[in-house]
Amino acid sequence: MLHSILIACVTEEEKQDTATSTIEEAIVDDSATDSTTDTDAFGLVDLDQDGYPDWRGTDDWLIADCDDADPLVTPASERLIFEGVFIHGGPFPFTSPQLDVYLSSYCMDVYEVRNSEFVEFMFYQKEQGYDNQTVDGQPLFDFDDDDDNIPERIHRANGFSVYSGYQDHPVVEVWKWSAEAYCEWKEKKLPTEAEWEKGARGIDGRSFPWGEVDPTCDLANFGTSGNQCVSDTSVVGSYPAGASPYGLLDMAGNAAEFVQDWFLEDYYASAPTENPQGPEYGFYNDGQGNEFQAIAIRSGNYATVYGDLRTYARTPEPFDATSNGLGFRCSRELVP
Repeated sequence: MLHSILIACVTEEEKQDTATSTIEEAIVDDSATDSTTDTDAFGLVDLDQDGYPDWRGTDDWLIADCDDADPLVTPASERLIFEGVFIHGGPFPFTSPQLDVYLSSYCMDVYEVRNSEFVEFMFYQKEQGYDNQTVDGQPLFDFDDDDDNIPERIHRANGFSVYSGYQDHPVVEVWKWSAEAYCEWKEKKLPTEAEWEKGARGIDGRSFPWGEVDPTCDLANFGTSGNQCVSDTSVVGSYPAGASPYGLLDMAGNAAEFVQDWFLEDYYASAPTENPQGPEYGFYNDGQGNEFQAIAIRSGNYATVYGDLRTYARTPEPFDATSNGLGFRCSRELVP
């Protein structure tokens, strides 16, 4: 059945007024008619007959289908983020100047990629002749990680397997190129820093996905040694009260996230204000003798202070590093 809310000539501010509603609360199910009749009556297109109209034909991001050729893609898995200007950056290191930035419409995953989903990709790659490898021969999952005492969640058993209880936790201990390969497999990509930030904060410049209230363990999974909410990753989507204005979950804490961009600490000073794609290279020197080819990561994780959870906070990470607190989600480019 076609789920429909008719909104005429709405502004993006008005669209975000309903952001705290769940998809079940916000969607009207017209059970009296079938999807063909609904589509005809409202002038909406629903090619895959999953009950959600193609994103091109609706002004309501709560019901927009980001891929109307795939019935598995619905607003419960991906959210449409409309074109427009948002407040980008903040007063912290690496985040100034704060500017109005325009982005074209795109979609973002509601959830971080799960261990179980990444294992599906690993099996697919193995079937293609790439055992724990990208097509370029780079490793996918860091089975040889030895820089901490936290065991990997994926192990080699019957090919690849997720340890019991961790199937729906965010995949970590992967490289940026692993994330890019997975998203490409899904016909998507990593979000740019700007796309990630707008998905986290909306257009009102909020400091945290949920607003201005300081983080608590009811809103996000975070903390420092001896004072952590969970001391481990959580099942994705475990903090609905911490959802972003678009209903994206875990945009603060749980696992930090890869984005498309390289990292330069002063990039914002010269970045374009329309669809920025990040600098052409990345570098960071911490002033203490450590310098490296740097990529940007976002969101903070289960073992970071709450300042890292700010929507505009950005952190340099070595390009060739993995971490037990670093995962990703994908975004989708939209072609009008």
